[in-house]
Amino acid sequence: MPAASRWTTCGGSCSTTCASRRRWRWISRVWSPARTSPPRRCSSSRTRWRRASSARRSRRSVAARAACSRRASPSCRPAEFDEEAFAVCCALRVGSGELVFDYTGSAPECPYFFNSKPEIVRSELVVRVHQILAADVPFTDGVLRPVRVVAPEGSIVNARPPAPLAAAHMHVGLMAMELGETCLKKALACTVQMGRLAERITAPGGTTGMGLSSWHGDETFLVMDGNAVGAGGAWERDGIDMTGSNYGGPGLVYPDVETVEQSYPVRYLYKRLRRDAGGAGRRRGGASVEAAFTPHGAGRLEGTTLGMRRAIPLPGLFGGYPGACTAFDLEHDGAVHSLGLNAGGIVLGAGDVFRFANASGSGLGDPLEREPERVLADVREGYVSGETARTVYGVVLGRGTVDAEATRAARDAIRAARLARARPPETRIEEAPRAATPVGRLSAVVEVVRAGGALLARCAACGAGLARAPGLWKAGAAVAETTLGTPAYTAAAGATAPLRAAGAVVLREHFCPGCARLLETEVVLAGTPPEADVRPAFWAGA
Repeated sequence: MPAASRWTTCGGSCSTTCASRRRWRWISRVWSPARTSPPRRCSSSRTRWRRASSARRSRRSVAARAACSRRASPSCRPAEFDEEAFAVCCALRVGSGELVFDYTGSAPECPYFFNSKPEIVRSELVVRVHQILAADVPFTDGVLRPVRVVAPEGSIVNARPPAPLAAAHMHVGLMAMELGETCLKKALACTVQMGRLAERITAPGGTTGMGLSSWHGDETFLVMDGNAVGAGGAWERDGIDMTGSNYGGPGLVYPDVETVEQSYPVRYLYKRLRRDAGGAGRRRGGASVEAAFTPHGAGRLEGTTLGMRRAIPLPGLFGGYPGACTAFDLEHDGAVHSLGLNAGGIVLGAGDVFRFANASGSGLGDPLEREPERVLADVREGYVSGETARTVYGVVLGRGTVDAEATRAARDAIRAARLARARPPETRIEEAPRAATPVGRLSAVVEVVRAGGALLARCAACGAGLARAPGLWKAGAAVAETTLGTPAYTAAAGATAPLRAAGAVVLREHFCPGCARLLETEVVLAGTPPEADVRPAFWAGA
């Protein structure tokens, strides 16, 4: 082949493709990359081709999993600001090569700075959709095309002028992203075999749980340790410590104490991983950071806080418990004062101490299914306290070992206590035969079988019936509610603050009525209806 034919060119015009697809493929097959480079294209044509390729591959990835869920009914979670809560609702529809995130039902726009816009929510969502479904696809604007956002005008996710939008990517934007991501993961879990996708399904992480603060004296500085939140538990591993940002992630580098003290007029009293912060589960959430510092070499500092999740922790996934909440405290003259998460004008004088503790990701799966040896390792390494190991995980420890017999008894007692404090199911469904044919799932822990010509949802562990198609499986679960911030609540670390303007925050647990397996947890305002189930086409249309 003549050397000149190695190269293709558009002749300066980019209105048409630079080279035919057939020629490109032939050259790629015949020529070895070790001997020469692939055919060149002009930069604009090459960019257009990459965008189109990313869009096609992203749509194929979505279409290949469209059977997971044709539609999910809306799920609503409160986004908090000081003592108020604002509902963010999301319903996911999975079509042929398209994901539609519908935020109809979200709260009206508000006078605070965190109202958002559809394009911002979409740009945040697409990062997670790409990581979950198409991580091997080049990240161009082509990956945006299969993702569509529906947001009613005038709502908190599509505010109109003059509603403020200064932090449109923060509280509401991040909550909308986290809720849409959870809807997608629940839809993926409807497949009988998730295969490689299982490793990408994680419980909600701490992206929406940061605890930032900025200070100024002679100079202004930002305490980046407030981003060191814990990630949610994954399918076969625990959550990652000190990370949860979908933007920085592993790219964030938190400076050590000596570097901060050398650069700014503060002295750290401690900086450590927060014990019991990660949500309990078969795979626990990652640990976040708690720290305290005092002014050093400065008369006084004035500060501002910017945080999320003071009262409403992230719910777990498939039976995991929520993680800890964010907290700011100021110690002055021996008295400790709790600070708001969006407070300004904070004065830190000589001898005063500023403390912060970041939120953490939630757990995945029932904590009673966590291997006792893992719980023992968590206690040794300081992730979990001995009290939490016994009361939440049901693991009894001896002198550096697991007491197997006592652990079995403790877990049996916890299961019995679950059903004793829960109200009975709204509907009673007969147990499906164990030999019934599995046809799909409504959750990673709720399977669907065909028995006698009908579709039944049952506990994947014991086979106890939960619902007949097209009913809601949660109606067949035993349900318990516990108000957060009370002594009765021991599943997550860190006391939650009350939302006096919004009402009590409750943890809602859905148990299997047969084996007491924890199937799902919700963190909602008191009186809120149960979060909607995923409704695949084969179930909803039965």
